[in-house]
Amino acid sequence: MGEIFKKRPNLIFVCYRRDDAPGYAGHVFGDLSSERRFKERVFIDRGGIHGGADYRNVLGREIRECVVFLVLIGRDWLRMTDSKGQRRLGAPNDVLSWEVVTALDKGSMVIPVLVNGATMPEPEDLPAGMERLADKQAHALTDDHWDDDMKLLVRLLNEAIRRRPARRFRLWLGREWEHVKRSWRRWLREALRAAPFVIPTLFVPCAVIIGVWTYWVASRFRAAGSLDSVLDDPYVYTQLAALQALCVLVYAAIWLAAYRRLRRRRDAATAAGAAAQVQDQPRTE
Repeated sequence: MGEIFKKRPNLIFVCYRRDDAPGYAGHVFGDLSSERRFKERVFIDRGGIHGGADYRNVLGREIRECVVFLVLIGRDWLRMTDSKGQRRLGAPNDVLSWEVVTALDKGSMVIPVLVNGATMPEPEDLPAGMERLADKQAHALTDDHWDDDMKLLVRLLNEAIRRRPARRFRLWLGREWEHVKRSWRRWLREALRAAPFVIPTLFVPCAVIIGVWTYWVASRFRAAGSLDSVLDDPYVYTQLAALQALCVLVYAAIWLAAYRRLRRRRDAATAAGAAAQVQDQPRTE
């Protein structure tokens, strides 16, 4: 059930190319994270993806949940090439291109952020699927006026997030419901697997219920002097139902505590095995 109470989704996604404008992504991330409203609500893939995780799934989830998608564009953003001399932007295996297209298709507020003296690319310079990026109003961060430019960007982000409270609520509700559905299905599978072992033990609470109720009826019978007068009292059956419900709840709580403890042990063993076998694979762009 721990995953149901996952932390709040990130508000801002920082998309960048490491070889294009080194250092700028870290500065943007640090300045935004220092804002009280954005603290721990800004995503960047530096340390945000643990070893062994499917980074495309992680990035896709963060892009779907974010409200604002920042694309950092440097001077060489369009001209970056791979080891074979081919342009990386628009290549089938280019993660940055996939991130931008995913954000545009989702309908997020995409803001191109120009750094290191870069200029906004023209539509004809962009690969297929990314032409819409040229229609977005860009925001420039200059070295000489960095603080002022960042304050303006923060104000722009606050306005954008303030205009979309309903969308953030729908995202949160949909995300939580997905976690609940996955947890419920997993718990149902576990319950069916444990049924052959749990059902025989139901005789224990049943025996307790019958024994306590019989003792109570016998006590009432001795006091009243007639069994019929005791059985005709509807209060007898009300107390029996309450006793049954109490025993079932206590019994379920005990089994729940035991199940959660066993699951934590199993998850810890699984995580330890995965950490020993899986090595971190750096993101390739």
